[in-house]
Amino acid sequence: MRDAASNWTVEEVAKWLCDISLQPYVEVFRRNNIDGGILIDEIDGLDDEIVQQLIPSIGHQLKLRKALRLLRK
Repeated sequence: MRDAASNWTVEEVAKWLCDISLQPYVEVFRRNNIDGGILIDEIDGLDDEIVQQLIPSIGHQLKLRKALRLLRK
């Protein structure tokens, strides 16, 4: 699944966010042009402060990181 997800468009990432109940962040991800490559390869490497700007809720940050781990398998 990792290879397919790394090729997602920004809109496919937006759909995935909705699928994992993180729809409040769809527009933030769109505005920041976060596509599958960035999502899979870069999000975990970002400074916590940057991730907090994208997703202020700690619970939602943890939910995103868990979903990313599953997506990478």
